[in-house]
Amino acid sequence: MRYAPDSDPVITLTSGPVDAYPAVLRALGRTVLYDFDPAFQLFYERVVGKATVAMRLSNQPVIMHGEPVLGLEAAVASLISTDDTVLNLASGVCGKGFGYWAARYTPNLMEIEVPYNQAIDPQAVADKLLASPEISVVAVCHHDTPSGTINPIDEIGAIVADHGAYLIVDAVSSFGGMNTHPEACQADIYVTGPNKCLGAPPALSLLGVSDRAWEKMKANSAAPRASMLSILDWENA
Repeated sequence: MRYAPDSDPVITLTSGPVDAYPAVLRALGRTVLYDFDPAFQLFYERVVGKATVAMRLSNQPVIMHGEPVLGLEAAVASLISTDDTVLNLASGVCGKGFGYWAARYTPNLMEIEVPYNQAIDPQAVADKLLASPEISVVAVCHHDTPSGTINPIDEIGAIVADHGAYLIVDAVSSFGGMNTHPEACQADIYVTGPNKCLGAPPALSLLGVSDRAWEKMKANSAAPRASMLSILDWENA
């Protein structure tokens, strides 16, 4: 089908944001509230409560005010210190890109990279952790949207937890559409957003943060504070 370049497409066949649900579009037509307005704060608290249930968390999630790329970069900046050795699992464009962020915060970056039409083998992760016991953070993309690869994050998470490392999971395009939740895969920072399976605009990041991740971020003197990349600022939001 051909249409004028300035016309809206009839259907979107991309790996980007999905169409927002009609109920979401109707909600966007409501009055925009000031963030100190008691009505907004009550609304915000209710959303946090609903997200806690939906994400099956034993603590509260973090809602960051920016598209999920914000949440992913914030996870790197907040959790990783220069002393960490990071293992990045790259099975697609999104997974590979995570390594570029990690390299900004630590000189100690390792990768397991597979062709972008393959998934990460959990045994390869176990072998790498055994060979490199200094690895302290592992990052994996659950569903790498451009290539469609899906990594077995529950199996990988169990291996990482047994090693004692921290796990960062990119579940931006899988949460809400697949049976995946932060604590099921033992993620320390689990990043998703409303602009894929939840049928909302690309404007927020939803993070599940483990208790031990909070402690590590607080102990990381390089973790951003008073910054758009700060997760710590949202602990008691």
